[in-house]
Amino acid sequence: MDETKTKSDEQLAKASGTADKGFLEPARSLFWAPPIAACEPLALPARMQGLTVDACGVVDGGRAIMGFLWAAGGLFLCLGMIKRSI
Repeated sequence: MDETKTKSDEQLAKASGTADKGFLEPARSLFWAPPIAACEPLALPARMQGLTVDACGVVDGGRAIMGFLWAAGGLFLCLGMIKRSI
């Protein structure tokens, strides 16, 4: 219980602190999504010579691009609805 409370207090202090927050931090968070699961290289079966495929860089880049596209699409849809109502 004490260990869990200590970890919880550390996380709370880190989240409420101002040391690592910049001026444009709220804007950056619009295009960032937390990872759903930890990315790790994919190991192919032994009959495929036991190769591994590391696509973590591509996955992270794709998530950033899709986050931007979703935000831009939502903005354009909102502007279209406002235009129709005027």
